[in-house]
Amino acid sequence: MCIVYSNDEGLDGIYTDYEEALKAYEGAKSDLERYVRENGEFSTDELVVIARIDKQFFSIDTFKPVMKEDEQGNEVDTGDTYWNFKELDYTTKEKTHRDRLRESGYPEHLLDRMSDEECEGECEAVGIV
Repeated sequence: MCIVYSNDEGLDGIYTDYEEALKAYEGAKSDLERYVRENGEFSTDELVVIARIDKQFFSIDTFKPVMKEDEQGNEVDTGDTYWNFKELDYTTKEKTHRDRLRESGYPEHLLDRMSDEECEGECEAVGIV
């Protein structure tokens, strides 16, 4: 995981693919150089950064419905869902079965519902080594 940031645009993006991040970084560098060249402005604040992410902390939708009681005492779905926080750690050397499923495109909300044993079983079932 990488981020690309520039003082002009702020956070350009968070990338799972390093080559894609590098392409965005090079594009931001070119944009900055072109801007300075065309406008004749230079402030020493010019900055473009590509950085690997060690950890990521963010909120997620759990897809678990929020329920409430109606006037008759029946439990009804409000149409809302609960949310929670999640942290990913990219510093671990050995990939878990969950990591392998994530890299294969499994949606995060499905992975959140699966135990470690279920992730291992899923990897075996679909041939992810």
